[in-house]
Amino acid sequence: MMPILISGTLACDLTLGRNYSDTIYSLVLAANTEQHFTIPAKAGKVFINIQKVNTVSYWTKIGGTGTTAAIPVANVLDGTASSLNVPFYSLRPTDTTISVICDGATIMTFAFYL
Repeated sequence: MMPILISGTLACDLTLGRNYSDTIYSLVLAANTEQHFTIPAKAGKVFINIQKVNTVSYWTKIGGTGTTAAIPVANVLDGTASSLNVPFYSLRPTDTTISVICDGATIMTFAFYL
């Protein structure tokens, strides 16, 4: 698909959808049970999808070895809280682990891109 030019400047690409990922992980999660895994080498972005069951929410934390997501039970004001229901992340070169926890049983997929 051709990009659109506005006043000689590239404005946007009208390609619908995203390229198919060649690395997709699937997790079957029990309620309130953290799971984590290693990010594939050279991954630069991850799209997260969750099976829509009732009102299940998920918390993620991305970082190095030992990274653990948690459902908060009190205020977390030191910058270390897990993110709630974020569907897309740009990954840093230092990120090696994704940790996730849900408040209900569900299935999630993680599609990785360069």
